Amino acid sequence: MLSSMMEELKEFSPGAGAVLIDERDTYISGKLAELDPNKKVLAVLGAGHLKGVAKKMVEPSPSHELEELSTLPKRSRVARMLPWAMPLILISAIAVFVSNGEGVDWIEFFTVWTIANAVFAAIGCIIARGHPLAVLTAAAASPITSLNPALAAGWFAGYVQLKVAEPTADDLQKFLKLDDFSSFWSNPAGKVLLVTALTNLGSMAGAWVAPILLLGGV
Repeated sequence: MLSSMMEELKEFSPGAGAVLIDERDTYISGKLAELDPNKKVLAVLGAGHLKGVAKKMVEPSPSHELEELSTLPKRSRVARMLPWAMPLILISAIAVFVSNGEGVDWIEFFTVWTIANAVFAAIGCIIARGHPLAVLTAAAASPITSLNPALAAGWFAGYVQLKVAEPTADDLQKFLKLDDFSSFWSNPAGKVLLVTALTNLGSMAGAWVAPILLLGGV
C-alpha cells in the first residue's frame, strides 16, 4: 500500500515526489555508502524507502547530488528578519505612545492584542472547518505564538485536529490523489493541513491588525 501511495504521489506531483521520496532515497543510500565497508551495518528504514534505497545502493547517484542535498540553502537577510517584524512593530507602537507623552494603557494594549489574534486565528480555523477544540486551541495559542517567531498557532491547532480526528491510511491514500479541491475540507488528512495553514494565516492577519488598531487609537 505504501509503495502504491508513493507512486501515486509521484504521478500527481512530480516535484513533491522528488523531494519527499527520490532525494531522501539518494541521501540515505549515500550516507550508508560512506560507512566502513568492513563492518556489518543494520539500517532501519521506513517501508516506503526500501526499494528506492536498495536501487540507489546498486546504482549510486553522482557524488555532487549528495553534496547538494547535504548543504543547507542560505536564507536571505529579509527572510531572517521577517519573523521578528511583529515584535518590532509592537515595540514601535509602544514607543509611539510614550513619545506622544501618553502612558501605555497595558490593559487596553494586551486586550486588543489578545482579541485580534484570537479572533482572526479562530476564524481561519473555522473556515477550515476545524474541530471545536482545534478552534479553541487556535484562539488560545495565537496571542502567544505571534510574539515568538519560533512558534505558530497553526501547529498547535493542527496537532489538536490530528488527535481528535486522526486520519487513517486510507484517508491519506485518497487525499494524495487530490482529484477534487474539496478534499481539503472533506478528507481528514487534508483537513489537518488546512487547519494548520488557515490558522497560521488568521494568526498572521490578527498580528497585523492589532498594531493598526492600537496606533489608530493614538
